[in-house]
Amino acid sequence: ARQEIARIAGDESASIEQQLGQVAALVDVLRLQTALAYAAPAAKSTDRARLRLQPSGALTTREDDGGPGVFYSALTPKGPAQYEKLARLSALDPLLRDITEANPLIVQTYVNTHDSLNRIWPWIDTARLLDPRMDMQDFNFYYEADALHNARRAVVWTNAYVDPAGQGWMVSAIAPVYRGDFLEAVVGA
Repeated sequence: ARQEIARIAGDESASIEQQLGQVAALVDVLRLQTALAYAAPAAKSTDRARLRLQPSGALTTREDDGGPGVFYSALTPKGPAQYEKLARLSALDPLLRDITEANPLIVQTYVNTHDSLNRIWPWIDTARLLDPRMDMQDFNFYYEADALHNARRAVVWTNAYVDPAGQGWMVSAIAPVYRGDFLEAVVGA
């Protein structure tokens, strides 16, 4: 009986490891594509029409129009460079959707930048759910991927946390996106 229980536990462990490995591989694809989006010229984007500058200074999506939720913290002044970044990263929207829908373990996929821009699939009401002055770098789903916590720059798993986007307790597979030695963003699922 003990041998059979050990065999079953080993099989289950291998199955879980394979499932988590698939999530990590999808996050690595998102990391690579995010680096390419940063390097590419800004694409034509409909983001400006989708977004609303809140009285607080946060920039958020107006409504669920089939695209991702977008949040740009009031901590960051909004100018041409920020709108260009929004346009560049909008190229990732289909990938955010496809990764989320590709694996039943994934409930959301996101990109968080060093200056607290968040693109998240599926859409959430960022104006209602997120603190207008939210600093993404304060959360484990960002800082656990930084150089201090992840010198190898690999996909890593966070400890459990309560999701500020309203999904309850979760863990995330996250990966850093660097430009040279500068941490531009952290992607995750």
